[in-house]
This record gives sequence, structure tokens and C-alpha cells, in this order.
Amino acid sequence: METLPNHNKLLTYRALQCVAAELGVDESDLQIASVSGGFSRNRRALVSAGDRTIFVKEVDVDVLPDDGERELGWLKKDYEVIRLLQKLHPQYVADQITLSDDGHVLMTTSYTSADGWLWRPPAEKSVAERYISTVIAAVRELEKIKLPQELIEELQLQPFVAGELGLDDGIDQIIADADIRRRLIDNYQKLLPNSVGD
Repeated sequence: METLPNHNKLLTYRALQCVAAELGVDESDLQIASVSGGFSRNRRALVSAGDRTIFVKEVDVDVLPDDGERELGWLKKDYEVIRLLQKLHPQYVADQITLSDDGHVLMTTSYTSADGWLWRPPAEKSVAERYISTVIAAVRELEKIKLPQELIEELQLQPFVAGELGLDDGIDQIIADADIRRRLIDNYQKLLPNSVGD
């Protein structure tokens, strides 16, 4: 009788083998912690061994309703874009990134809140303003990068919105539904510094 994959485990054994090889340890030495956030259907975890921790994202096609083609494409895109940005603006991306030979496991440097990294605007207003200003400055710097058209096409870097509004009829939903428009505006206004528009 075939055993179905465990939908609740953080990473598959195959991913743990990749991580162990990356960290140069035995699988039994790995400590795995869950992470929150993300919008893809990938497995995600922080994996530690000794004093090293890496972030792992895995496409597990056994638990996806399809063959995971989109998710595999996203992992490849993440890998290729970060490698490109490491050459152009290394201060804005992970300093280490590895994609497994089969393209199913992406491993990057882990930047945790415990180490002082912020992944969401902090509650304190002055710190939040600095955080937002820093993010905006980084985005403006990255916007200046001119990529060759063939790279844009190869990696499918054209603008894309994930979620319901990213589907073919998403713009129709925004046009027809005042509540969706209001929620979008509210969400984006929360990201702006208070000085804008005052």
C-alpha cells in the first residue's frame, strides 16, 4: 500500500537531504522551525544546524493539485533574480542562495527577527517610518535596473499579481466592486508614511 505524503510536515525528506548537504551535516543534526507568511503553495521552514540557519522553500508536487509547474517556475525565478541582484545590489538580497539540482528546493541565508531583521513595519511610529523609508529607497534603487528583454521573457518577469485579482477577470472585479477598490486603497495607504498626503 502506497503511503500518501504528510501534508502537515514542514519539509520532505528529499528537502532535508538537500539542506543537510548544503550545511555539511547529517539529517539527524537538523532542527526545523516553521515560518509564517508567504503566499505560494510551497513548503517553508527555517532549518538550523550548529550556528547556521537557512531559509528553505520547497515545491512538493505530491501535495499540489497540479504538477507544481507555476511554483517550480517561481523558485527558478527567485534563484535567478537573486543571483543577478547579488552582482548588482548585493545589499538588498540574500548573500547565499542555492537551488537543488531538480529545482524543487531553494535555500537562502536566513534573516530572522531574533537577529534584528524586520519583516513587517514595527508598531513604534518612528521605527516604522525609518523601516518604510528604507524599503522605499531600496525599491527605488532596484527600479533603476534595466534588464535585457530576453532575460525578462526567459524568467517571465512581467508584472504579476498573485491571488484572486491576479486572475484573468481580476481587473473586472476591481472595476465592478467598490468594496474591493476601497480595500485595495486602504491597504496601500497603510504602507505610506503619514507625511504623504498631509
